[in-house]
Amino acid sequence: ANPVRHEDYPKIKIEISSEALSELFLRSTVVFTSNITSAAVDAYYSRKPLVQFLDGAFFNVSPLREVRGINYITESEGLLNCLLTLPKVSADEIAYFFLNRELDYWKILLTENT
Repeated sequence: ANPVRHEDYPKIKIEISSEALSELFLRSTVVFTSNITSAAVDAYYSRKPLVQFLDGAFFNVSPLREVRGINYITESEGLLNCLLTLPKVSADEIAYFFLNRELDYWKILLTENT
């Protein structure tokens, strides 16, 4: 939604890639995302330290907004601090998706509304 153009940042070494996120995560030490991308969920599952930028003028609409262990920043100093300290990744089991093979909630929803 907001592409980065190398011409806008000529002094910064930028590599633009169309590789799969899983491949990019293998080459990454930390993942930096906006707070509106679902790519953050992929980063979370890759167990990479994740830093998400909040613009401070709008709600946190991150798909991970209620998940512990996400590092949110609002300014460049916060990003610098995260990069210098490399946040730890939780070794806890990841339980982001609620998977119920019986589909109880769907059955209730469908039977109550038919």
